Amino acid sequence: MTSDLFQSLMYTPIISKSTSDDYFIKVKSVKVSNKRLALGTRSIDTKISTVVPYTTMDTTTYDILVQAFVGAATHMNMTRVAAPHTTTFGTCFSSQKSSYSVHKTLASGSDKGLNVAPIIELVLQSEMVKWRIDGRNSMVRISDEVVCLGILDGGLSDKREITIGGYQLEDNLLEFDLGTSMLGFSSSLRQTSCSRLNVYTNHVE
Repeated sequence: MTSDLFQSLMYTPIISKSTSDDYFIKVKSVKVSNKRLALGTRSIDTKISTVVPYTTMDTTTYDILVQAFVGAATHMNMTRVAAPHTTTFGTCFSSQKSSYSVHKTLASGSDKGLNVAPIIELVLQSEMVKWRIDGRNSMVRISDEVVCLGILDGGLSDKREITIGGYQLEDNLLEFDLGTSMLGFSSSLRQTSCSRLNVYTNHVE
């Protein structure tokens, strides 16, 4: 099954920068529930980071995303609630609605994300190549009653900035082909999790 997963990867160019050792990709646009956000026409150099715990966006981009996400969530009967004082997340919802439920991860059975939430898509070099972030990787369970959007305001900037953080990378299969400067990615693994993949013996445990 592992080989099948690699064959199903989508690929996008890796952007190298002389001033940074990080990996970057270009995001042409961002969609929430299949609706494109009004972010302008310039592509966004987007950093992939395993150090930053959650995805961050510059304040302007973040505010536009949150407005669209809250609107889409409302149409899905998700109820927005005040963010707990104990969290840095600013956009939170009740987890008590029967119309959506907490997802149990295959690896550990722990609570993570939601089965149903607005889909966030990072559109890369074309509409056919999109990094899809569903409820498993967008929503963070804060308590038995509250889940929050796991994307943070990265502060003011004179340009669009996105950093894809560790939480959004979980259960995404990534292949960095430095020879061809291409990144292969799976978006969320739906039938398994990365902890159950054994890429060395080429099977799922």
